[in-house]
Amino acid sequence: MILNHQSGCNRMRVIKFHRCLILTGLFGIFSAPATFGATNWKWIAYGDTRTQDAEHRTVLNTIANSSTGYAFIINVGDVVADGNIPAQWNTWQSACDDELGGTGQSQTPPQYMATGGNHDQLVSAPGLINWKTYLSGQDQQYGNDGKYFTFDYQNARFVILHSEEALDSPQLDLLNQAIQNNPQDWLFVFWHRPIFDFGPKVYEAQIHNWWGKPLYQNGCDIIFTGHSHYYVRTEKIELDGTINPPLDPANGTVQIVTGNGGAPLYAVDENHDGNGYMVAYSFDKDQPGYYGFTELEIDGLTLYLKHYRADGALMDSATYSANPKPSPWTPTATMTITPTATTTPVLTLTRTPIYSMTPTRTNTPVIIATLTPTPTGVLTSDPYLPQALIVYPNPASHRVYFHFQAALNDTIEIHIYNISGELISRLSNQLSQNPSVLEWNAPLMASGIYIYKAMIGTTVLPTGKFTLLQSNR
Repeated sequence: MILNHQSGCNRMRVIKFHRCLILTGLFGIFSAPATFGATNWKWIAYGDTRTQDAEHRTVLNTIANSSTGYAFIINVGDVVADGNIPAQWNTWQSACDDELGGTGQSQTPPQYMATGGNHDQLVSAPGLINWKTYLSGQDQQYGNDGKYFTFDYQNARFVILHSEEALDSPQLDLLNQAIQNNPQDWLFVFWHRPIFDFGPKVYEAQIHNWWGKPLYQNGCDIIFTGHSHYYVRTEKIELDGTINPPLDPANGTVQIVTGNGGAPLYAVDENHDGNGYMVAYSFDKDQPGYYGFTELEIDGLTLYLKHYRADGALMDSATYSANPKPSPWTPTATMTITPTATTTPVLTLTRTPIYSMTPTRTNTPVIIATLTPTPTGVLTSDPYLPQALIVYPNPASHRVYFHFQAALNDTIEIHIYNISGELISRLSNQLSQNPSVLEWNAPLMASGIYIYKAMIGTTVLPTGKFTLLQSNR
């Protein structure tokens, strides 16, 4: 059920008109040039375009022929199968050149943008170099290596985030600044890993808490993700940090997984994690999956959503009204009289924030077994320690195993850093079996000492290290 809140949003438009120019300069939000008074425009969201060039080209061809006049395209991640390989970026570029006439990286905003996925490998030097080369517009125009940024277009604010690295500052700082001081009618946010999954992936509790909750509290309209290779649209949800949050038909945030752009398709399991109640659309009723894209057309305070199959067939449609947005702070003048020979009024500006979020992490003592290979290659530890994290180095392969001796009924996330402190990989899973194992496959990494940080939910475990031995390279 989608309710209309036209009148509530109209009440705020007078305020927004007067504050827009001031806030864009003050908070570093980039505004694209727009025709004054133009209210009808559209853009495209799709993603997971890796692996299958022919299928991807079919999607692009339909975009070019069926959604003419779109302002830009935003890819929700996994642009290519391995971001370290320039040849794969060349294949993607050729598809965009042939079907779209290019990616318009010199336009503002670029005609084709993307959020980084796990396959894009932005945490490695070759992957990031390719990213900045082929998506140069978002890097050059918005900074932060083009990995996370925000911009305004017409009457909408767009926020692009990178879910493959640390979720907190500076990404969290950018997010809070953008959403707490938003003069626009619409708020759309993009990252790769969906909070709620409907198939083989996992529930992302940390993303829900760090990003989802403040987005809901600040009137976010739609979150666009990929990672799962299908199309699913949820009802409007109250993002309250729980795995099965309540619906909020009035002011809730929609999650759209639009990851059917070219990667091998996944079957949809609506009831994964008990999420069936929140599904507004999926295509799992004894029907094959399909490739496609999502078109968003905005007419003032109304949004028309359409999801098309690669052959141009309309598969899903919905109409939304913009959620109310909290009003940004308004400077207030106070007069202070300073006793001097000539009394001079002093004007002081004070700011009262409408919302603040102070992320906190609680460190809970967790037993960790520090392992040292014996001369015979056998690892020594107590195998019965409760919730012990045991790291098995790789004397014979490029794989490292993070072994938990007890089942964990929460999301586990492991960040891996090189000896210089650079984040190079991020592992995440819901561990529910006993024992539970996370595997790091690192064939391109050099031998040496690596550091890891493990988090269970929002609990941070003590930092550890291990030695990677690439003896089989």
